[in-house]
Formats: sequence, structure tokens, C-alpha cells
Amino acid sequence: QNLVRVVLSVEFTREHLMGKEIDVITGGLIQTYIDAKTQHIEASQALYFAARDLNLVDLANAMSRRIFAAVKTVLGSARDARFDDLDTVAFIVQHALSGTVRAVFESEDGPTPPAIETLRGQLPLLCRAYLSRAIIP
Repeated sequence: QNLVRVVLSVEFTREHLMGKEIDVITGGLIQTYIDAKTQHIEASQALYFAARDLNLVDLANAMSRRIFAAVKTVLGSARDARFDDLDTVAFIVQHALSGTVRAVFESEDGPTPPAIETLRGQLPLLCRAYLSRAIIP
């Protein structure tokens, strides 16, 4: 249920970001992903830890494919950016976001309010810096 909520949030946001500028798209995707993960912090954190012990690989892969499709579609719609290899760009952005968020959730201190605020401030910098270099001039 938690995984589905995150995916649905990203897919919903994709529809509202289609055709916007790349900075708006990036900020919107990051905000949505973090909001969805932190809406029920305990459930998200428990899922990360349980995924190691339970066989959630198929479900997680299915959800990851849906998020990838949403990220790829919305990045491809950016009115001010084009990419040579949209699949790779979408993969990097998706996993920069999901991997960094996961690392915070699995850290010793967990997803504390300061850690979440750091994510909100730093992930846009990371993704925008990467995207600025990946854009076809």
C-alpha cells in the first residue's frame, strides 16, 4: 500500500508537470517523492527494512518500472530540455532520488526532520546539476 501510494503520487504529479521547464519538473518530482515517502514515515521505514527479509522484489520492481516510466515521460516533455539518451537520464534521476531517500531512511538516525529538510534542499541541487550537463545544447 505504501509503495502504491508513492507510485500514484509520482504518476499524478507527472500529469501536472508535463511540458513545464526542467527546473519545475525536477523540483516537482523531488517534492512529490519526498512528500509521499514521509507521509507515513514509519511505514516507509519499515518497508525498507522488511524488504530485506521478505520477498518483495517483484512488487518493488513493478513499482520501480512505473516510477521510471513517469520520470522518463515527464523529463521527455520538458519544454526547455532535450536529452540524447532519455532512458539513461531518467534512470539516473530516479535512482539518485530513490537511492538517496532510501539511504536516509535506513541510516542509524533515520529520517529525522533535519535529514528530510536536507533532502529537500540537496536533492534538487544534485538532480539539476546532473540534468544541466545531460541536456543537449
